[in-house]
Amino acid sequence: MFRSIVRAVPRTPIFITPIRLTALSQFHTTPITFSQKRKQKKNGKSEHAAESTTDTHTESPTIDLTKANEKFNNVLEKFSKSATSIKLGKSDARIFDKLEININNEFVPFTSIASTSIKGRHFIITLFDPSYGKHIISSLIDSDLNMSGQIDPNNKFSLKVPLPSITTETKQEQVKQLKEAFEKVKNGSLAGVRSDVRSKFLKDAKSSRLGDSEQAVLDEFEKLHKSYIDKLTNIFKTTQSAILK
Repeated sequence: MFRSIVRAVPRTPIFITPIRLTALSQFHTTPITFSQKRKQKKNGKSEHAAESTTDTHTESPTIDLTKANEKFNNVLEKFSKSATSIKLGKSDARIFDKLEININNEFVPFTSIASTSIKGRHFIITLFDPSYGKHIISSLIDSDLNMSGQIDPNNKFSLKVPLPSITTETKQEQVKQLKEAFEKVKNGSLAGVRSDVRSKFLKDAKSSRLGDSEQAVLDEFEKLHKSYIDKLTNIFKTTQSAILK
Protein backbone atom coordinates (compact mmCIF):
# COMPACT_ATOMS: atom_id res chain seq x y z
CA MET A 1 0.00 0.00 0.00
CA PHE A 2 2.75 2.45 0.92
CA ARG A 3 4.67 1.78 -2.25
CA SER A 4 1.92 3.33 -4.22
CA ILE A 5 2.07 6.51 -2.19
CA VAL A 6 5.82 7.18 -2.60
CA ARG A 7 6.49 8.74 -5.90
CA ALA A 8 9.71 8.49 -7.57
CA VAL A 9 11.61 11.80 -7.55
CA PRO A 10 13.15 12.49 -10.87
CA ARG A 11 16.96 12.98 -10.78
CA THR A 12 18.08 16.47 -11.65
CA PRO A 13 21.36 16.47 -13.55
CA ILE A 14 24.27 18.23 -11.76
CA PHE A 15 26.50 20.34 -13.92
CA ILE A 16 30.04 20.85 -12.63
CA THR A 17 31.81 23.95 -13.94
CA PRO A 18 35.34 23.00 -14.78
CA ILE A 19 38.02 25.00 -12.96
CA ARG A 20 40.72 26.29 -15.22
CA LEU A 21 44.07 25.56 -13.65
CA THR A 22 46.86 28.01 -14.34
CA ALA A 23 50.06 26.42 -15.41
CA LEU A 24 52.64 26.32 -12.66
CA SER A 25 55.18 27.74 -15.05
CA GLN A 26 53.41 31.10 -14.78
CA PHE A 27 54.20 31.44 -11.07
CA HIS A 28 57.96 30.92 -11.07
CA THR A 29 58.69 34.47 -12.29
CA THR A 30 57.62 36.13 -9.04
CA PRO A 31 60.41 34.72 -6.81
CA ILE A 32 62.98 35.86 -9.39
CA THR A 33 61.57 39.38 -9.33
CA PHE A 34 61.71 39.50 -5.54
CA SER A 35 65.23 38.11 -5.61
CA GLN A 36 66.33 40.79 -8.04
CA LYS A 37 64.79 43.49 -5.87
CA ARG A 38 66.54 42.12 -2.81
CA LYS A 39 69.85 42.09 -4.70
CA GLN A 40 69.30 45.63 -5.95
CA LYS A 41 68.46 46.78 -2.45
CA LYS A 42 71.51 45.03 -1.06
CA ASN A 43 73.72 46.40 -3.82
CA GLY A 44 72.30 49.85 -3.20
CA LYS A 45 73.36 49.64 0.43
CA SER A 46 76.83 48.42 -0.57
CA GLU A 47 77.26 51.24 -3.06
CA HIS A 48 76.08 53.76 -0.50
CA ALA A 49 78.51 52.36 2.04
CA ALA A 50 81.32 52.53 -0.51
CA GLU A 51 80.43 56.14 -1.29
CA SER A 52 80.40 56.95 2.41
CA THR A 53 83.81 55.32 2.81
CA THR A 54 85.15 57.28 -0.14
CA ASP A 55 83.74 60.53 1.20
CA THR A 56 85.28 60.06 4.64
CA HIS A 57 88.67 58.90 3.32
CA THR A 58 91.46 61.47 3.59
CA GLU A 59 94.94 61.30 2.14
CA SER A 60 97.83 60.72 4.52
CA PRO A 61 99.94 63.84 5.18
CA THR A 62 103.33 64.01 3.51
CA ILE A 63 106.56 65.99 3.83
CA ASP A 64 108.20 67.58 0.82
CA LEU A 65 111.72 66.27 1.46
CA THR A 66 113.12 68.11 -1.56
CA LYS A 67 111.95 71.45 -0.22
CA ALA A 68 113.12 70.60 3.30
CA ASN A 69 116.52 69.61 1.90
CA GLU A 70 116.82 72.98 0.15
CA LYS A 71 116.07 74.85 3.37
CA PHE A 72 118.59 72.83 5.37
CA ASN A 73 121.20 73.29 2.66
CA ASN A 74 120.73 77.08 2.58
CA VAL A 75 121.37 77.20 6.33
CA LEU A 76 124.48 75.05 5.93
CA GLU A 77 125.89 77.23 3.14
CA LYS A 78 125.48 80.38 5.24
CA PHE A 79 127.31 78.77 8.15
CA SER A 80 130.10 77.59 5.86
CA LYS A 81 130.67 81.17 4.63
CA SER A 82 130.56 82.49 8.18
CA ALA A 83 133.05 79.84 9.36
CA THR A 84 135.45 80.77 6.54
CA SER A 85 135.21 84.44 7.47
CA ILE A 86 135.90 83.67 11.14
CA LYS A 87 138.88 81.49 10.21
CA LEU A 88 140.42 84.21 8.07
CA GLY A 89 139.76 86.83 10.73
CA LYS A 90 141.67 89.99 9.87
CA SER A 91 143.34 88.13 7.02
CA ASP A 92 140.13 88.24 5.01
CA ALA A 93 140.42 90.34 1.86
CA ARG A 94 136.87 91.56 2.47
CA ILE A 95 137.83 93.10 5.80
CA PHE A 96 137.68 96.66 4.43
CA ASP A 97 134.40 96.26 2.52
CA LYS A 98 132.30 97.77 5.30
CA LEU A 99 134.51 100.79 5.80
CA GLU A 100 133.13 104.26 5.13
CA ILE A 101 135.87 106.52 3.72
CA ASN A 102 135.83 110.20 4.62
CA ILE A 103 136.52 112.23 1.49
CA ASN A 104 136.22 115.96 2.11
CA ASN A 105 133.67 115.40 4.90
CA GLU A 106 131.59 113.11 2.73
CA PHE A 107 131.52 109.40 3.61
CA VAL A 108 131.55 106.94 0.73
CA PRO A 109 131.68 103.10 0.76
CA PHE A 110 135.16 101.63 0.47
CA THR A 111 134.02 99.29 -2.30
CA SER A 112 133.02 102.27 -4.46
CA ILE A 113 136.57 103.63 -4.62
CA ALA A 114 138.87 100.58 -4.24
CA SER A 115 139.19 96.78 -4.21
CA THR A 116 141.34 94.44 -2.10
CA SER A 117 143.43 91.31 -2.66
CA ILE A 118 146.12 89.48 -0.69
CA LYS A 119 149.70 88.99 -1.82
CA GLY A 120 152.20 87.40 0.53
CA ARG A 121 151.91 89.10 3.91
CA HIS A 122 150.16 92.21 2.59
CA PHE A 123 146.73 93.41 1.62
CA ILE A 124 146.95 95.05 -1.78
CA ILE A 125 144.37 97.82 -2.13
CA THR A 126 143.84 98.86 -5.73
CA LEU A 127 142.67 102.47 -5.96
CA PHE A 128 140.22 103.56 -8.64
CA ASP A 129 141.70 107.05 -8.33
CA PRO A 130 145.18 107.79 -6.86
CA SER A 131 143.78 110.73 -4.91
CA TYR A 132 141.77 108.33 -2.71
CA GLY A 133 144.93 106.78 -1.19
CA LYS A 134 145.47 109.29 1.63
CA HIS A 135 141.78 109.22 2.56
CA ILE A 136 141.79 105.42 2.86
CA ILE A 137 144.92 105.48 5.03
CA SER A 138 143.30 108.03 7.37
CA SER A 139 140.12 105.93 7.62
CA LEU A 140 142.17 102.81 8.44
CA ILE A 141 143.95 104.59 11.28
CA ASP A 142 140.66 105.92 12.68
CA SER A 143 138.96 102.49 12.52
CA ASP A 144 139.14 99.72 15.15
CA LEU A 145 141.12 97.50 12.77
CA ASN A 146 144.42 98.75 14.19
CA MET A 147 145.96 98.91 10.71
CA SER A 148 147.71 101.40 8.49
CA GLY A 149 149.17 101.36 5.01
CA GLN A 150 151.41 103.11 2.54
CA ILE A 151 151.20 103.97 -1.12
CA ASP A 152 153.40 101.83 -3.36
CA PRO A 153 156.12 104.17 -4.69
CA ASN A 154 156.20 102.19 -7.92
CA ASN A 155 152.44 102.24 -8.45
CA LYS A 156 150.36 105.22 -7.31
CA PHE A 157 147.18 103.15 -7.80
CA SER A 158 148.32 100.58 -5.22
CA LEU A 159 148.23 100.73 -1.44
CA LYS A 160 149.98 98.13 0.77
CA VAL A 161 148.66 97.17 4.21
CA PRO A 162 150.58 94.55 6.30
CA LEU A 163 148.56 91.53 7.40
CA PRO A 164 148.05 91.43 11.17
CA SER A 165 150.11 88.88 13.08
CA ILE A 166 148.26 85.80 14.36
CA THR A 167 148.73 85.14 18.07
CA THR A 168 147.46 82.43 20.42
CA GLU A 169 144.95 84.91 21.81
CA THR A 170 143.74 85.65 18.29
CA LYS A 171 143.19 81.95 17.61
CA GLN A 172 141.31 81.44 20.86
CA GLU A 173 139.04 84.35 20.04
CA GLN A 174 138.38 82.91 16.59
CA VAL A 175 137.49 79.49 18.04
CA LYS A 176 135.14 81.17 20.51
CA GLN A 177 133.37 83.02 17.69
CA LEU A 178 133.16 79.80 15.68
CA LYS A 179 131.54 77.86 18.56
CA GLU A 180 128.99 80.60 19.09
CA ALA A 181 128.10 80.59 15.40
CA PHE A 182 127.86 76.76 15.40
CA GLU A 183 125.49 76.63 18.38
CA LYS A 184 123.37 79.42 16.96
CA VAL A 185 122.88 77.58 13.68
CA LYS A 186 122.43 74.13 15.25
CA ASN A 187 119.88 75.18 17.86
CA GLY A 188 118.47 78.10 15.92
CA SER A 189 118.31 77.96 12.13
CA LEU A 190 118.41 74.18 11.58
CA ALA A 191 116.18 73.50 14.58
CA GLY A 192 113.76 76.14 13.30
CA VAL A 193 113.39 74.46 9.91
CA ARG A 194 112.85 71.09 11.62
CA SER A 195 110.25 72.51 14.00
CA ASP A 196 108.27 74.20 11.22
CA VAL A 197 108.12 71.06 9.06
CA ARG A 198 107.21 68.77 11.99
CA SER A 199 104.49 71.11 13.24
CA LYS A 200 102.82 71.32 9.84
CA PHE A 201 103.02 67.54 9.35
CA LEU A 202 101.52 66.72 12.76
CA LYS A 203 98.79 69.31 12.23
CA ASP A 204 97.87 67.74 8.88
CA ALA A 205 97.88 64.28 10.49
CA LYS A 206 95.07 65.44 12.83
CA SER A 207 95.95 62.71 15.30
CA SER A 208 98.45 62.39 18.12
CA ARG A 209 98.87 58.73 17.21
CA LEU A 210 100.49 58.26 13.81
CA GLY A 211 99.91 55.31 11.53
CA ASP A 212 102.78 53.20 10.20
CA SER A 213 102.97 55.06 6.88
CA GLU A 214 102.87 58.46 8.58
CA GLN A 215 105.55 57.46 11.08
CA ALA A 216 107.74 56.24 8.21
CA VAL A 217 107.48 59.66 6.53
CA LEU A 218 108.41 61.44 9.76
CA ASP A 219 111.34 59.08 10.38
CA GLU A 220 112.69 59.79 6.90
CA PHE A 221 112.56 63.53 7.59
CA GLU A 222 114.34 63.09 10.93
CA LYS A 223 117.12 61.20 9.14
CA LEU A 224 117.49 64.14 6.76
CA HIS A 225 117.73 66.58 9.66
CA LYS A 226 120.34 64.44 11.42
CA SER A 227 122.44 64.27 8.25
CA TYR A 228 122.62 68.08 8.21
CA ILE A 229 123.55 68.18 11.89
CA ASP A 230 126.43 65.85 11.02
CA LYS A 231 127.47 68.06 8.08
CA LEU A 232 127.32 71.16 10.27
CA THR A 233 129.44 69.48 12.94
CA ASN A 234 131.98 68.39 10.34
CA ILE A 235 132.38 71.97 9.03
CA PHE A 236 132.81 73.21 12.59
CA LYS A 237 135.50 70.66 13.47
CA THR A 238 137.38 71.15 10.18
CA THR A 239 137.40 74.94 10.58
CA GLN A 240 138.42 74.72 14.23
CA SER A 241 141.38 72.51 13.33
CA ALA A 242 142.44 74.95 10.59
CA ILE A 243 142.38 77.85 13.07
CA LEU A 244 144.40 76.07 15.75
CA LYS A 245 147.08 74.52 13.55
